[in-house]
Amino acid sequence: MLGRKDLGFRVIHVLPLRAIGDKFFRDLTREPSEDSKKPGLLWILKNNGLQVNPRDVGLQHMSSRGSPFLAKRYVITTIDTFITSLFKLPVSEIAMAVRRGTAHYEISRGFIYSSTVILDEFHLYVLQGSFKGERTLTSIISALKGLIDAEIPIIIATATLPKKVQKIIEKEIKLEADDAIIEEIAGPAKDMPRRNLKIDLIDYHNVDKSVLLDQISNESCKRSLEGSVLVISNTVGDAIDIYSRIRDRVKNIRECGSDVRLLHSRMAGFHRSEVLKWLESSEDKDRKIKKGSILVATQVVEAGVDVSFDHLITEASPPDNLIQRIGRIARRGGEGYIIIYPFQDKSKHVYIEDIVKETIKRIREKKEQSTIELALEIYDEYIRNPQDLLKIDLLRSLYELDRNLSLNHRILIKLLNEFCTLTRDSEILPVITEDLYNLYKKRKDSGDSVKIDDFIVPLDTETIIRNSERIKGFLIDEEIVKLEDNSPKDLQNLIMKFNRMIKSRDANICLSIEMMKYSIDAFLIEANYDLERGLILRGDTF
Repeated sequence: MLGRKDLGFRVIHVLPLRAIGDKFFRDLTREPSEDSKKPGLLWILKNNGLQVNPRDVGLQHMSSRGSPFLAKRYVITTIDTFITSLFKLPVSEIAMAVRRGTAHYEISRGFIYSSTVILDEFHLYVLQGSFKGERTLTSIISALKGLIDAEIPIIIATATLPKKVQKIIEKEIKLEADDAIIEEIAGPAKDMPRRNLKIDLIDYHNVDKSVLLDQISNESCKRSLEGSVLVISNTVGDAIDIYSRIRDRVKNIRECGSDVRLLHSRMAGFHRSEVLKWLESSEDKDRKIKKGSILVATQVVEAGVDVSFDHLITEASPPDNLIQRIGRIARRGGEGYIIIYPFQDKSKHVYIEDIVKETIKRIREKKEQSTIELALEIYDEYIRNPQDLLKIDLLRSLYELDRNLSLNHRILIKLLNEFCTLTRDSEILPVITEDLYNLYKKRKDSGDSVKIDDFIVPLDTETIIRNSERIKGFLIDEEIVKLEDNSPKDLQNLIMKFNRMIKSRDANICLSIEMMKYSIDAFLIEANYDLERGLILRGDTF
């Protein structure tokens, strides 16, 4: 915990991913019902006579407008929304700021500077890319510097963080270990459940990929007859393939468990919610996933998903990812079994291969959970100069923008034009398919309480560039505008840019800025959306 302890009338709870924020908000505000008999914390407090108003809690991010200026007493938000709001470009006014050059940015800053700030799942903010000029870490440190200068109370909650990352944070925000405003809060060891985990490494290096996926599917089914199974792949393509193979086997109850679901990043919000509800309904009285249940997932299950499986079958990954994955096994205590299968070629686009190889080498020498935790030292060996983790020019620009009252939101717009995003190595952009749009219209017309945001799928810029010829239009004000239509004049310039991008597949366009300029809610992409497998891009395997 950093900063003063006499403030706290308002709390801004910052999370790394929208999906985590959505679930946290649901868990906090949920009332008991037939679908979910576990009430949220707000209901429990209110039921015990405390004065709690659900309207004091807001969920604010790009797809949820629960507290546009972060003004409610308890705001749950994402790191990108928090960073842009702190640095003078509130999400609620980004479009107006880009198009008209004006924004009421001091309102959200005023609420930030009079709140307790919680940076949760901090380990997910850092070490996201190549260890060179990490944007998220740079932006976070810039924010910490300004908030600590103002003595704002800050709580950093993290599970795993390499020592060199801690040191660069301490150095940049100029905090000493014996500084009176620093306080470390750790949970009591007695509250930790006792787990007995067995770890095995499987060598499938010299087999055909299809044979490998069959072996993973067979092992998953075999273990589902003994307990619940979590299967994690580093790529969406492999997760979908494994799921399809297991699903075919589930039809024969003697060969496989009773039910299987899929969870990955290329799913619409309503789809993810359905899978999470299935997980909740699959828990027994001890909050463990029931025998016969299988979840196939990607990294999205590593954080914000509080589940306890008996078996884990996972692709090799860096140590911090493995720690998070193993944390979903025997989470309530008891026996747990882990199988790690080899790192796949496609995963080189996701993780640094050398770090994964060194992690597996150390695990092979001693197959214990403590070995994986100690493997975090690999990062300290790999990061030769911690200063390289930062984009120094961005760090200084953001810090000065925060401190200097004469600098306004136009500075951040310039930085966004240069970097596109301050919180990721790559932009994450919304897309929608025609069948998803039609499903939304059908449910809305039938009287269902639905939001268009729940029918949108996030895609990274690289995937959109690879599939640029499939971009067929835009979603604007809940209406589809196709490229070949007689588009409004103000869209003609954007369409010309898109045509160049489609031809070159490498146009230097910051797509998120273009979306803001033209109030575009999502790109219309020509693809199928499967209500079991999510967004399917033909020929795209990542």
